[in-house]
Amino acid sequence: ELINVDGASVISNGYFHLRSTFNENKTVSPEIFTQYQYNENLGLNERYLAGGSVRYRFLDRQDIRGSLVTGAMFEHEQWRLEDGSIVENNLLKSTSNIAVRGQLTETTQLLLIGYYQARPDQFFKPRVTSENQLNMQISKYLTYRVKFTLTYESEPIGETPDLIYTLKNGLVFSF
Repeated sequence: ELINVDGASVISNGYFHLRSTFNENKTVSPEIFTQYQYNENLGLNERYLAGGSVRYRFLDRQDIRGSLVTGAMFEHEQWRLEDGSIVENNLLKSTSNIAVRGQLTETTQLLLIGYYQARPDQFFKPRVTSENQLNMQISKYLTYRVKFTLTYESEPIGETPDLIYTLKNGLVFSF
């Protein structure tokens, strides 16, 4: 996401996430993942992580699926503080999430995911994220999407707020 006004960056953030689940149709399945992220507005120059986990599917019906995932990851982050100094962290963290996705109607889908990520020595000082997405299909090629994301960081870096949320909506063209 990049918004530039009169040559100055107003919003500049993004991420790339890749996850592979092996034997996805089984009740218990291993997976690996990696992610790269940046958010210039918050001072996050870069965050990359990689890890592995085990997925347990607790709900598997025709129109709704639910899973619980737990594992470990390595996280590297580099922050630029307001005074220009750099803070760099290299951390081992536990990572868990619960996800429910389903078909509410023939044209409406819902996705709910909650993440809990923490260092093992500070397990009750986590980063907690909730991602919620509603897709309403308008036609074969057009979908209206509403997405709400909320992240709470128990120990934010620098002047970063401990609670950050975004609400986005838009049209998705699929072909």
